[in-house]
Amino acid sequence: MERITAVHALEGNTLFITYQDGLELHVDLSPLLERGGVFAPLRERAAFERVRPGARGRSIAWDDDLEIDVDALRLPDDHPDKPDGTLELDRTQRPVTPVALELARALLESGLTQKQLEQRSGIAQQNISRMLQPDYNGHTVQSLERLAGALGKRLVLRLEDGEHI
Repeated sequence: MERITAVHALEGNTLFITYQDGLELHVDLSPLLERGGVFAPLRERAAFERVRPGARGRSIAWDDDLEIDVDALRLPDDHPDKPDGTLELDRTQRPVTPVALELARALLESGLTQKQLEQRSGIAQQNISRMLQPDYNGHTVQSLERLAGALGKRLVLRLEDGEHI
């Protein structure tokens, strides 16, 4: 049961999806939209571009309560449980920084949107989005303290013995 941290509409009817564990998928939904049915309204470009992570990052959502399960999209195209009408174009597994992973987990657990976190922390939403990227390494202690406070948490920093990575 993976969660997503971001989803973006790209050219055509494709989505770029970033999962909390560092997986990035580029998925074509054209066959799904061409079939019509409940997803027919997404043929309009403006409607398609209103894509967003669903509740707690467990789905991809649009207006009117249209959703696709994010676990199902991770499945290989030939898997019987893969949603009909979805086609994976590219898959990349990025390394995940523990700080980004913990920050994404705290945001999902809070139920806040990135925009709400911006209002509480004073950190611009685009910077929050960047800090949530699984391979981002530019976090500062000051920004993490502000985000932790806005999430009702406190930052704890600990150094441990171990091998140099």
